Amino acid sequence: MKLTTRFLFILISIAVFPLLISLGWNLYQYKSSSKSFLELHQSIVKLGVSNIEEWLSGVDRNFVFLYEIESPLKSRKIDDVDIIKQATKMNSQIAALSFVDKQNAEIFNMKAEDLEIDAPIYEISADLIKKARDSQTVSMGNVLCFKKPVFPVAYPLIDGRVVLFYFPVEKLWDKLNSQKIGKTGKIFVVNEKGFPLACQKVPLRDLDSDYLQKVFKDGRSTDI
Repeated sequence: MKLTTRFLFILISIAVFPLLISLGWNLYQYKSSSKSFLELHQSIVKLGVSNIEEWLSGVDRNFVFLYEIESPLKSRKIDDVDIIKQATKMNSQIAALSFVDKQNAEIFNMKAEDLEIDAPIYEISADLIKKARDSQTVSMGNVLCFKKPVFPVAYPLIDGRVVLFYFPVEKLWDKLNSQKIGKTGKIFVVNEKGFPLACQKVPLRDLDSDYLQKVFKDGRSTDI
């Protein structure tokens, strides 16, 4: 190799080397930033899941008094309606309740003053009551929007009677939807079809429901 060729090669190497270093550093920074951004998203989503699990645990605790009604060791002097009245009297976690017999005649009902519902809730959620009675399992309905959003749950008793609950979800929605990710991102809850549950402030134009539905169908974990 000629001396001039070697000299030219050295000059080119000196010129290109800093560029390669800079490119490598930028690539490393990009990967590091992407990883940090992903970890931030994951931590916020996990926090949202934790909020939902905590709320559901609170819902589950509201069923404790029903075990006393179903207990084979209960005293015959105990009145089921009195038990329900006492359990719901000071319980702010129950927005509305309807206790119906096996002929769907209402035995007892209660409703929070700030929940504006004109029709009886046992008529609004008649299909959910039937589903719970037929399956003999606790059945959950879709979130309903009245003045405040509620989550209906029907609890079947062993003798064919059903207790229908409406649980308020406004505070849960506010807590989840207020968590921001970047400038425009937020947390919200979707159904199995990839659409947000009712009463959440979510812009549908930016939502890829087909992609979400594919995620649920495949049963795979993903970061979205």
